[in-house]
Amino acid sequence: MKRKLGEKAIVIGGGLTGLVTARVLSDYFQTVTVIERDPVTETGRFTPRTGVPQATQTHLLRTNGAAILMGLFPDIATALKKNGAYEVDLLNEMNNYTLGWKPKLKSGKRTFLQSRPLLDETIRSLMPQYPNIEILYDSEVIDLLINFRENRMTGIRYVTNSPRKETNLYGDLIVDASGSKTHFPDWLERLNLERPPKEEVPVNVSYFTRFFRWPEGYEPDWKYMAVINSERRRIGMILAVENDSLGKRWSVSIMGQFEGAKIETDAQFLAGALELGPPEFHDVIAQTTALTPIESYMFPAIRRYKYEDLQKLPSHFLAIGDALCAWTPLSGVGMTASLSTIDILNQSFAKSNLNEAVSHYFRGAKKWSDNCWKIYSQKEYYEHSLGKLPFGMRFLRWYKNSILKLCNQDPKLWSKMYTVVNAENSPRILYNPLLMLRVFWQALLER
Repeated sequence: MKRKLGEKAIVIGGGLTGLVTARVLSDYFQTVTVIERDPVTETGRFTPRTGVPQATQTHLLRTNGAAILMGLFPDIATALKKNGAYEVDLLNEMNNYTLGWKPKLKSGKRTFLQSRPLLDETIRSLMPQYPNIEILYDSEVIDLLINFRENRMTGIRYVTNSPRKETNLYGDLIVDASGSKTHFPDWLERLNLERPPKEEVPVNVSYFTRFFRWPEGYEPDWKYMAVINSERRRIGMILAVENDSLGKRWSVSIMGQFEGAKIETDAQFLAGALELGPPEFHDVIAQTTALTPIESYMFPAIRRYKYEDLQKLPSHFLAIGDALCAWTPLSGVGMTASLSTIDILNQSFAKSNLNEAVSHYFRGAKKWSDNCWKIYSQKEYYEHSLGKLPFGMRFLRWYKNSILKLCNQDPKLWSKMYTVVNAENSPRILYNPLLMLRVFWQALLER
C-alpha cells in the first residue's frame, strides 16, 4: 500500500488516458472519481465512442506504452489476448519501408496489436478491480471551483443528463484528461486567470481507414506494415488487429496531406495504396475483403499547452495526455505519449507530497514532451503547410534520411534508430561523432 496524498482525486475524462490515470491515483488517494461525458451504453468491444472521434483509425501501441500498461494492470495481457489481440515483438514482426525496407530483428520487447475500441474496453473491464475508483458516466464538467485567496483548485461543477442535475464535486486534486478538445484554458480565462501558452504546428493531415478480412490461409511473416513516403507526404499502415469469431482482421490506413483530395471509393483507396511507392502495400490490400466503409478523420495541428510557464498556475491541478500535448497520429505516438506522462505522474507521486508531486510531474512531462516535440513536430513533413522551412531543417532532414538509408543493411543501427522513433531515446544519440563520421563518409562515397 502506497502512502495516501489526499482524500479525493477528480479525473475529467474517462477515455484511455483518464482511466489509466485514475488507476495510478487510486494508489495515492482514498477515492478517485472519473467524470465521463459519454453514456456507459456507448462502450463496447468494437464500438467507437463519440468522445474518441479518431477511434476508427489505426492505432499503434508502442512497446514502452505496453510495458507501462502491463505494470499497472497485471491482467491486461491475458485479457487482450483472450479477446483476439496479438502479442508481438514489433521489430521482428514489422515490415517498415522508409527509404528502403528495414531489417527484422528480435528485440525482446513486446506489445499488443488491436483496435482502439478493444483496447479501451479491455482497460474499462479491469477497472472494477480497483474499488476506490468510481466512474460517473453521462456527466459533463461545466466549470471549475477555485479558492482564489490560496490560488488552489478545489473541485469542479458538473451536470448529469439523465436526469439533468448540476452538482459541485470537491477534491484534493483535479486532473484534466479530457483530450485534445479540452476546455481548461477557456475556463481559466473565464475566471480571469491566465491562459497557458500554446505551441502549435499546422499539419492539416487527413486519415482514411477501413477494416479488411485476411485472405484464408494467408500467413505473412509480419503483423504490421508501415510505408512512409516523405516526398509525397503520405504514410500507409496495415495492422493486424483482432482474431475474432469470424476470422482475422486488418486495420488499413492511408494518411497524409492530400490537398483537398478525398478517398471515398474502393478504387480510390487502392490507388492511394499504390501511390505510396512499394507495390507490396497495394498487393496485400488487393487480395483482401473489405469489412467496413472508408472512415475519414482530419487532424489540423499538433498542439501543446505549456502550463509550466504560467506564473500563477492554480495548485492541486494537472493536465495529462492530449489535454496537455496532442500529437498527429502520423507519429503513432499518441497513446504511448499519454502513457509515458502517466508513468511520470506515478513516479512523481511516489516520492513527494501533493504540491511537490504536481510540480515534479509538470517538469518531467515538459522534459519528455520537449524530446518528443523534436522528433514528432516533423516540420519537414509539413513543408506544404508551413511554407519555407526553418533554418537548418534541410540539413537535419538530409542527416536523418542518410541514417535511415544506412539502416537498410544494419540491423543494430535500425534498432538504435527505432528507439528514437519509439520515443524511448533522445535524438541526441544519433549525433555521436562516430555515426556522424559514417554518414559523411557514405555521402562522399556516393558522390
